[in-house]
Amino acid sequence: AGCALVLSDVPAHRELWAGAALFFAPGDAEGCASAVNRLLADPNLRTERGAAARARAGRYSADAMTRGMLGVYRSVAAGPDRRPERRTAGPRDLSVALG
Repeated sequence: AGCALVLSDVPAHRELWAGAALFFAPGDAEGCASAVNRLLADPNLRTERGAAARARAGRYSADAMTRGMLGVYRSVAAGPDRRPERRTAGPRDLSVALG
């Protein structure tokens, strides 16, 4: 929707939204309020982060998720001898895998 995001700073949020959201420590109500107030006071930051969030969210569409999951299912259905070599995925790998 193009809204600026204010998220608790947990690894999953940081991995997906770094550079597109403002973060506050989990459980820190004052930190959350401060981040929201920062966005309210700075229209340019609000617009910039909203646009970044919208662009980032486009990577995680239902179609992209479906393509990624179909690839996983095909790999599993192929059996252990035909699966690609397993490796640990990083944040960039996720966006590539999802399209």
